[in-house]
Amino acid sequence: MIDATTRQSYGGIWTANGAYSFITNDNSQTDVTINIKFGTWNYDDVSIEQRMPWHNVNNGPAIITTSTDTSDQWWGTLIGLENYNPTPYIGDNCNDSCNPQPGIIGIGFDKQYNFLYTK
Repeated sequence: MIDATTRQSYGGIWTANGAYSFITNDNSQTDVTINIKFGTWNYDDVSIEQRMPWHNVNNGPAIITTSTDTSDQWWGTLIGLENYNPTPYIGDNCNDSCNPQPGIIGIGFDKQYNFLYTK
């Protein structure tokens, strides 16, 4: 589960259809299914992208991101290095649900709903 600003908004709950990991160092984990969507945003290069968040170890400000490109259009980023609030998140193609700098992003890692929050 990923949400932003408040619980169960600007994100969703996904199923990873493979043996995926948050610590994979490339953007190849794209076989994911959204089960519940929080808001009216759409997958886009300037929004959350349709992939498992991955760990960027290359150059660029995105650390944990759904973005294909971690140096230019790094929207959909959950943890980053640049001075955003906290990262560029949902910036376009979002109907009434844009949230470019959400202030807080929650990332659910397990069935007990333990979260890592970024500010």
